[in-house]
Amino acid sequence: TCLLSQHTNTGLRCTQPGMLSKMILCRGATSSKAVLAAVRCEQVTGIPMLPHLGARGISNARQTPRAALLQVRASRVISRGKATVATPSSLRLPLVNMSRRFARDEIPRGGAKSPRMLLRVLGGVGLVSVVAGGLYYTLVEGPRFLAPDAELVPLIPAPEGVYQHPYEDCSPWWKAYSKAKRICYLAWVFFPVGLITLLVKVTDSESWREYWLEMLVHCLESAGCSFQKFGQWLSMRPDMFPPDVIAALSRLHNDVPAHSFYHTQRMVKESFGCDLEEIFSEFEPEPVASGTVAQVHRAKLRPEYAEKANLKARNGEWVEHVAVKVRHPHVLDETWLDVDLIFAFMNASRIMVVPFDQQEFMTMLTKQVDFHWEAHYLSRFARNFSTEVASGKLCFPSVSEALLSQTVLVESWADGRTVSEIFSKVGFNFEEVKESAEGLGNKIKQLPKIFSDDLKQKKKELAMTVFDMNLKMFLRDNLVHGDLHGGNVLYDEKGNTCTVLDAGLTTSLENDVKASFGVFLRALCTGDADVLLDKLLEFDQNGVAGDEQDALKADLQKCVDHWVSPNGTGRAPDGSAISLGDLLGEMLFSLQRNKVRLRGDVAGAILTMSISEGLIRSLDPDFDIVRNALPYFVRYNGWGSVTAVLNKDNKTAEASHA
Repeated sequence: TCLLSQHTNTGLRCTQPGMLSKMILCRGATSSKAVLAAVRCEQVTGIPMLPHLGARGISNARQTPRAALLQVRASRVISRGKATVATPSSLRLPLVNMSRRFARDEIPRGGAKSPRMLLRVLGGVGLVSVVAGGLYYTLVEGPRFLAPDAELVPLIPAPEGVYQHPYEDCSPWWKAYSKAKRICYLAWVFFPVGLITLLVKVTDSESWREYWLEMLVHCLESAGCSFQKFGQWLSMRPDMFPPDVIAALSRLHNDVPAHSFYHTQRMVKESFGCDLEEIFSEFEPEPVASGTVAQVHRAKLRPEYAEKANLKARNGEWVEHVAVKVRHPHVLDETWLDVDLIFAFMNASRIMVVPFDQQEFMTMLTKQVDFHWEAHYLSRFARNFSTEVASGKLCFPSVSEALLSQTVLVESWADGRTVSEIFSKVGFNFEEVKESAEGLGNKIKQLPKIFSDDLKQKKKELAMTVFDMNLKMFLRDNLVHGDLHGGNVLYDEKGNTCTVLDAGLTTSLENDVKASFGVFLRALCTGDADVLLDKLLEFDQNGVAGDEQDALKADLQKCVDHWVSPNGTGRAPDGSAISLGDLLGEMLFSLQRNKVRLRGDVAGAILTMSISEGLIRSLDPDFDIVRNALPYFVRYNGWGSVTAVLNKDNKTAEASHA
């Protein structure tokens, strides 16, 4: 080291590098200082010293922590061609070890003004920033858009063949007799409510109106599952009916009359060939909920049947506490006959317009009576949303394929209460909460505001969760829950988990229309009547004549001008959020007037949009569905940007779909 210093200070060049290297090695062949001296000699004098030092000397100089940096320096000199000796494998120490030794100050480092050290520090900071940003996106932002891990959830197969209602094979005489009997029964059920309706209009009495609402709900319950379903859909449209009607019809989500426990026992016996007590160690006779098609009992499986059911919790243990869903009697009669009557009623009353093929719509509805379809769709939803399910934000019940029939379904138990039940006492904009707290005195004067704000925030968060799920069903998965009302969504306040139930009714688009339907949705958001006309004519099955297309276009233009601002802001003309339900409702009336009949998959998608929009707006009346949906169109439909969507760049959209 002293000899090297002398050469440096005097500017002389050593003419005998071999002698110098021998002197270094004699001083300590196993010392890391030997390598340091050789490397410094090369750097200062320009004379290659490492070839004379030899690989043996470099390999031996690695006993101390300082040797790590010295060996790396030596290997860099060799790799740059300043030495001819091959770099031994022992020099390639992990970079992480060197970093740790730097952190412990065991390795000498350059001064604060060293450019190389500054670059290393900046590079390390940049690497840490990239890794941290990636982790944040993956754990926080990414789950909103990440594709699901399809391998995590087993898929229950769909029933084979095309679904056909069991009564389709009956004789014409039997069908005529059944239809006449059903019409007489429904006339007897609805005759009292018809009379009271006239009385309410004449007297304008509040007491008679309350009685009329009670009678209306009772008649819909007595009429059967199809009319109950119809009432549920009406309850999801606060934009079409007064608040008292919405509140009354909302009871149909949970207060549907239950069937007898004897019928439940008989269905279990017919489905699985053994008595109910042989399968379940505990079974609550009273149902926890009764829907339009079936009712649900809480039960506990016996250990041997818990293993047979093959339902596992997150901790890997067998699930014992389950929900048992049993179909109501007479459901087959009601789903087959009542669809015709409901369509006739809607066309005559103009309360709700469904301008699409009745047979396709009936097929979609009557799939609910076979629980194999619901099991299949629940497993598909769980697979599609495996990322959200793993995060605990969303949940779909797991169905036992071993304990499954057309009339009985066994699924994992889900904690929580229905959205309709949780917020039924809140009222529109929380007036009931405020009124009930006003009489509690001045000491808790602020309680109404605090309580109201807390509930508002919960409802807004739940509305966003439902919206996010629904948009992914539409745009990412092309499999949409077709009956997303408040009675089919459970909310667990402790775990902040949203559980979706009753997946028997779903809708999806055929591949030949998916791209066009996406352009149709964007035309709705931007108010482009020309594109709407073009796509609706593409979806039409009747065929609108050329001279009638002008009238249809005029109707569509009037519709979009009423609900959508023409300046490309994605807002209503008054600057508020676009009411998609109102826009769709007026558009459907226009289609009916112009004798347009949509293909079944498109019509089902439009009706599903109307139902889910009703749930979202009932949770958050100020929710801007159109503006919140634009990022999803950009992410899943490949449209360039939100600006491109609002600027009606339809050619770019269709090209990206293709």
